[in-house]
Formats: sequence, structure tokens, C-alpha cells
Amino acid sequence: MVGVAATDDDAKVTSFSSRGRKPSYNGVTNYDRREVLANTRDHYENGGGSGPFGIYRNGVGANGNSVVSTMAPNDPLRGTDNGDNESLARPYYAAISGTSMSCSMTACVTALINDAYRQNNGEFPAPIDVLNTLEATARDARTDHNPHNIGAGYIDADAAVERPEAANLAGFDEVELARSGETPEFVFTPNGSRADDGSVFTAGQTNQVDITLTETDTEAVVRDTIPFG
Repeated sequence: MVGVAATDDDAKVTSFSSRGRKPSYNGVTNYDRREVLANTRDHYENGGGSGPFGIYRNGVGANGNSVVSTMAPNDPLRGTDNGDNESLARPYYAAISGTSMSCSMTACVTALINDAYRQNNGEFPAPIDVLNTLEATARDARTDHNPHNIGAGYIDADAAVERPEAANLAGFDEVELARSGETPEFVFTPNGSRADDGSVFTAGQTNQVDITLTETDTEAVVRDTIPFG
């Protein structure tokens, strides 16, 4: 099982999103999925184990704010007013917000992971391998991301599918949770020009920029701030 946070279009966790327990919570707080799995197996196989048996954080996050989808005209949840473009959402489409939408997007990515692995390896992967791959390929994209509100970060469908295509599903050791705390000053600021090869319609926007650091004199945390600000 994986909890899913709801984010805005810019990957910021929404105010209505579900959240896990903060480290300061007065009670059981656990973010380690491997420990939970081991404790649960021990409990069912040997009748022992003192816990924890739960994971008190979101696993990943996905867009859950004003997501347009098909909807019956008489559904009580439909009817988000889109202003001048309202006619585009009627009568069979509507924009709604909630973790129901972010969970649906995440479920689609897990389906892609399963399908890619089966097509290239002839069998379905173990559920825990799917969860680890989903979390290991998520992006810690915002300074306000932390383990209890978004877990490992914002889902990345492309990266998640590349792993099973290469029969290289992620393990527990590859899952890194979002970094908490203040963001230090920027060490450098990239700049330059962009040329569009026409292979993908981007509406004039930059979708992704890859930067490779070959050497650092201290631990570096890189957050993708494009196109998020």
C-alpha cells in the first residue's frame, strides 16, 4: 500500500492533501517501509513482532488539483466553473480536486511499471518491487517537500518505466525520502538558450533540464526548479 499526496500543477503539496505524522508527533512514527514489511512477516509467520506495523507518511505525490476528467452530467461532484472556457467542461467533462485524482495518476504509473516489466521479462514484478521503484524514481522537486507530506517526492513516469524495461527494479536501499529543512543558498545558476527539435510539443515551455555534477567538495542536494519557479 502507498499513500499519495495531492499537489498543484507546480508540484507544491496542496492544503487539502493528506499528510503523515511529523517527526515531533507524540506517538509511533515510522517512515521505514522495509522495517514494516519485516515486522509484518514476523507477525504472520511466527506470531511475534512488536511493530511498528504501519508506515506513517505518504509514499509519493502527484497532481490532484483541478484535474479534468470524464464525468456524468448528473454527477453531484461535477460542475467546476472554468470561466470563459466553461463550455469545454460540459456536459461530459469536469475539473475536480482531491487525492482521488492524485491516486488515480499514481495507479496509472504503477500499471505502466507492471506492464513494462511483464513485456520485457515475461512475468509480473513483486508488489514491493513496484513500490520501491515508484518511490526510488520520484523527484524531490520543491523546497517545501518533506518525508511526511510527500514521502519520496513527485512521481516521474518516464523514470519509473525505464527501470522495469531494463529489468532493473529498485530496492529498499535506493529509496530516498524528500529532504526536510531550510534550503541553502544556490551554489550556481545555470543559464543559456534552448532549441526545440520539434519531437515533442511543449507549448514553448522547458519540460526538463539535466545537469551533471562530476565533483563536489561537500554533500550536494539538487532540486529541479524548472518549470516550478
